[in-house]
Amino acid sequence: MHETVTTGSRLPRIKRQSETMKNKQKRAVQLPPLLAKQSLILLATAQAQQANIFRSSTRVEGLHDYRVALRKLRSLVTQMKKLFPDDCAQRLNQQLGLMARKTNTLRDMDVYQQQWQHYQKNLTRKQRQLLAKLTLKEKQHQQRERARVIAWLSSKNYQRSFASIQHWFALAEQEAIAEVAPSPSLISWLQKQMNKRYQVIRAAAQALHEPVADEQLHALRIQGKKLRYLVELFPQASEKTDWELLHKPLKKLQSHLGNVNDCAVQLQGIRRKQARLMQQQYPHQAATLNALLEVKKQIKQQARTEKAAALKLLAALQHLPPSIHA
Repeated sequence: MHETVTTGSRLPRIKRQSETMKNKQKRAVQLPPLLAKQSLILLATAQAQQANIFRSSTRVEGLHDYRVALRKLRSLVTQMKKLFPDDCAQRLNQQLGLMARKTNTLRDMDVYQQQWQHYQKNLTRKQRQLLAKLTLKEKQHQQRERARVIAWLSSKNYQRSFASIQHWFALAEQEAIAEVAPSPSLISWLQKQMNKRYQVIRAAAQALHEPVADEQLHALRIQGKKLRYLVELFPQASEKTDWELLHKPLKKLQSHLGNVNDCAVQLQGIRRKQARLMQQQYPHQAATLNALLEVKKQIKQQARTEKAAALKLLAALQHLPPSIHA
């Protein structure tokens, strides 16, 4: 079943100042110029990466960078929803969320194939030969999924949705009052948002008790991303903060947690291979299953190592200052 953006999800048009002046009770429909500008930059980045997705079937960076740009924009919309008119933030998130979901499967496959080569290095030659047929089928499935994603990105429905978001932010930027520098009120608001995310991370570090569930670590990773995106996209708001105290350890923490997540993707792929082997007659079935179990053991060990490193970093963050602001 294909997901489509319904008419009810269309973005409200940008009202001109003359319209908003007619009713002073209504909230002015203007985004801060800096927010509109950064949103358009992220959309341009995503659009540029689409060409890389079309161009290469082996390089996965294009899809990754496309998804990161959309993720950053969606994070901004979520965190700054009070600055958007009407229910626009919700509708934007619906459209951006659909675009991301359409590429989820291919991204998982890309991660799986990238890491699969690494794990196979530790297998015997015989084990690699036994897994070769399964690996070929995975690659064929990946190629079919890439073709499906490219068809979606080429579709009129997608291009119409993407263009409508770009057009909306372009109008918002045009209607915004020109500013030489971000307004003090916006800077103050951004700093409050940064400090809010910072406090969540600090509280999580101080409440650290074993055993720590993977879900807790995943939630912490999301909070870290939200903070990092705000700082990266609005450096004007972090100039007078102690962000540098947190930046490097937080980035390392997120890297380890990202690797834990990649291990989970790997294990899902292994389980699919095992299921296929069990459902059909396959030459050397038992030996092939044993080879898969060996890879599974490697992945679980890496996941434990990455999680331990993440917990060590998290413990080190227990002594953070009470505020991110200097």
